[in-house]
Amino acid sequence: MSLVSRSNMNTTQFISKEIQPKISLRDIVLDEWKVLIFGIIFTFCSVNIIISGSVFGILPYLDGPFVYGGDSLFTSWYAQRAIEGWVLDNSRSGYPFGSNIQAYPIADSGSFLLLKVFGLLTGSYWKAMNIYFIFGFPLVFFTCYIVTRTFKIGKTLSFVAAVIYAFLPYHFDRINHLLLSFYFLVPVYVYLAYLSYKFPINSLVRVRWTKWLSYTLISIFISSFGVYYTFFGAMAIGISSLLGWARYRSVKHLNRALIFITLLLFGLALNISPALVERWNGSNSFENVVKRAPLESEVYGLKLHQLLVPRQGHRLPQFSSYNSYYSSTSPLVNENITSSFGIVASLGLLLSFLILFFTRMKSDNNHYDDLLYLSLLVLFFVLMSTVGGGGSIFAYNVTPSIRGWNRASVFIAYFCIVILFIIIQLVVYRIRNRVYKYVLLLSMLILVMPIAILDQTTSSCVSCLKNTRNKFTEDKLFVQAIEESLPQGSSVYQLPYMAFPEVPPLFGLEDYQLASGFINSRTLHWSYASIKGSQGDQFFKSLSKEPLSKQVNIVERLGFSGLYVDLRGYENNGVNISKDLTDLLGPPQIVHPRGYILYFHLKGVYRNFKNMSNTQIMNSVGFYVDKHGKRFPLSLEDSYKFNQAALPSYLEDLSGLSQVEDWGRWSDSKLVRFEFFNKLPSKFVLNFTGQAFGPNTGKEMIISVGGVKESVVLLPNVNTYSVEFTLDDIDAQEIQFSIPDPISPRSLGVSSDERTIGVGFIALSINF
Repeated sequence: MSLVSRSNMNTTQFISKEIQPKISLRDIVLDEWKVLIFGIIFTFCSVNIIISGSVFGILPYLDGPFVYGGDSLFTSWYAQRAIEGWVLDNSRSGYPFGSNIQAYPIADSGSFLLLKVFGLLTGSYWKAMNIYFIFGFPLVFFTCYIVTRTFKIGKTLSFVAAVIYAFLPYHFDRINHLLLSFYFLVPVYVYLAYLSYKFPINSLVRVRWTKWLSYTLISIFISSFGVYYTFFGAMAIGISSLLGWARYRSVKHLNRALIFITLLLFGLALNISPALVERWNGSNSFENVVKRAPLESEVYGLKLHQLLVPRQGHRLPQFSSYNSYYSSTSPLVNENITSSFGIVASLGLLLSFLILFFTRMKSDNNHYDDLLYLSLLVLFFVLMSTVGGGGSIFAYNVTPSIRGWNRASVFIAYFCIVILFIIIQLVVYRIRNRVYKYVLLLSMLILVMPIAILDQTTSSCVSCLKNTRNKFTEDKLFVQAIEESLPQGSSVYQLPYMAFPEVPPLFGLEDYQLASGFINSRTLHWSYASIKGSQGDQFFKSLSKEPLSKQVNIVERLGFSGLYVDLRGYENNGVNISKDLTDLLGPPQIVHPRGYILYFHLKGVYRNFKNMSNTQIMNSVGFYVDKHGKRFPLSLEDSYKFNQAALPSYLEDLSGLSQVEDWGRWSDSKLVRFEFFNKLPSKFVLNFTGQAFGPNTGKEMIISVGGVKESVVLLPNVNTYSVEFTLDDIDAQEIQFSIPDPISPRSLGVSSDERTIGVGFIALSINF
């Protein structure tokens, strides 16, 4: 045998052993489990060393939370609720009305379940969050490795690619948005997209029920780790099926995508079903919490420059300075700064653009075909995610709910890394000398991979961890001191009032900092965190506007045993509120080590509101508030003037009236309804002062009470109408006015007002 033929044989054997093309993830896991275990241990130990700054720090850091502030407190609040029961409701927040968060669309059940398990095992929400973060690195490596192997990339290169992907800057920079750092399913979505591109399903009807079941269970599982990743994954699957159709001229490629996308949407709907039910029931909490504007897709869009910019806090001062310079001088820099790729993925991005110019669509080489496919995915995702791109069109014409388009960068990064490593694999193919092949692969393992990790991570900041731990410990000890001073299950009233969630800072008080009381206690109830727009939120918002003496009186009657005031939420660091509370209640019993939070004992005794409605709770202390604001005391016989925004104490609700004006309020509906807390007298005279608009003059207006109908003819100008009602045995708590002919002033050419008005309501009273 000649030297050449022996060399060719060795090369063939090497490639066969190293590459072993596969498409089954199961086969890869079973055949290459040793590589996977080594990679899992390597990434687990590496991330702990990077965080701790010591080669001996191979175990997770559990001396304190990694982060303590901003959105991480929101996640902490979620985690503590999950540990105590589940995230959707908890009686210890928003007390005494509760903090039902059903209106908030949560598609992270999988993450919360993991946090719950870790929390129950460790007994701490912050330890659970630390472990969850660390656990994400080996998990990302695992999914990235097995999926990368399906692109016919060798074991060594797939290992290097998976490690580099696990240590993206995005992974570390998203620690404040902890759930976003758990992106292990991105390669899985890419795998499903690849199947949709390469392997068509001939007929949906012929898919076996066992396949349908497995597809359904998988889709429910992977759609339980975030709405963004599910949405971007479905987007990748959809565009891949279209590319498959264009590449192979077969609509059968659409079948698999149809299955996957339908089931993913089904799984997503299951996750956010509580929010969908809230919206279906007409809850205003949904609109208050999930209020997104189309322009936010521009604000939080992706910027191509940011993908290529070195990561913030880079180890090289020059690179770090460039990032700082760009971030401080460029507009629309926010969370999208976390989308930096690092050198490896950036090189893959640049190569993807070259591939689009030089690769034919119908290449017979599988690697070249995959390169073009992945490059087209890069192009599509960049065009969709970039500022002013497809995401903006989607927000303005479909829904603005998907606003953080920069988060698609983690998908683009994976595409780019795979592109680069396919090209490297092609280079390996072309090298005939076995020694050279091993040298190249070994250099990737011991040279490129470490350099990439150093490029994508920052130097360890032990002092940062220590400062975070000290800040957390101070809060924890302060809250524990409050808890030890009160009977178990007591309640604490918190000032200042802050809406929840997603609100701007209040002076020096950041969003979610008031959650410190809840997350660092075990039995105490706290007033903070009634969801925006809920009746509890409206109650505390209105109460906070009352004099301090009245606030204290009402919360004591509600059973609050303490008052917690964070001075950072007031002008001049709360000098005035501190003095007023001290004058009212005496000196604070407990003071935060840093002096900016004070605690005062109150005289309230815990009350059990378990079987009482929100209305009953409020009425028990004589302070009723709802979407119309605080009620003012007024009897039925007294005249209620409609030129005031607040409602009288006897009215539960009204509808069909426009905004308040100096003289009163116009009707802006066909039906105006007044709902009363108590049933109306069996016999009474309704006195109504109003004015007809335009064509309503001279027409009959029907007034209905409990099925009894009377009518009045609307006269010109302002008039008072008195109508007698006899209800006998009818129980009625509602009065309805049927407006004869609602019409807009604009349609009459009177003004530009587009409201459909009919009758002006000025005053109303009931004599009996």
